[in-house]
Amino acid sequence: MKHKVAEAAEVSTATVSRVLSNGLHVRPEVRERVMAVVEWLGYRPKIETGYVAALKKLDAAEPPDAFFSVNSMLAAGALQAIRERNLRIPGDIALVTFDETIWASLVQPAITLIAQPTYEIGKIRTFHTATPIVQANRYHPRSSHETSAVMGSHAPTTKPMMTTCNHARRSIRS
Repeated sequence: MKHKVAEAAEVSTATVSRVLSNGLHVRPEVRERVMAVVEWLGYRPKIETGYVAALKKLDAAEPPDAFFSVNSMLAAGALQAIRERNLRIPGDIALVTFDETIWASLVQPAITLIAQPTYEIGKIRTFHTATPIVQANRYHPRSSHETSAVMGSHAPTTKPMMTTCNHARRSIRS
């Protein structure tokens, strides 16, 4: 939804994030325009969403003894609701979330964090995605019509095309 706010306000999603977090380096007229679009679209930032959802659960006949949040922004909203209800972590309720954040270290006692090594996950996934493509294209002569079709593809071919020309193989490997 943030991208819709950005599109309607004619700004980047990063600018929308800075406005919503009361960040610096946002001109007043841009801040006003973004906030008007937020209001018009009824956009609710993730912190507010986590807060509202947590309050609803805490006010239920049988409130939970733990919250498991999929990201730190929702967890921040849940934490706000927990504190508003004067509950103690971990004495009254537990809070578990993904994503290590700076604010999590400020909570005493600390909440449970599940680290997601996103850089390493991306690096491994890129390797596994790119390797078959590179291998499928390794033996194709660069001047071949078929090669240009494969090179433009984002998926490996079922059978790599092999050239019988030894000269072409040598020129590609070098």
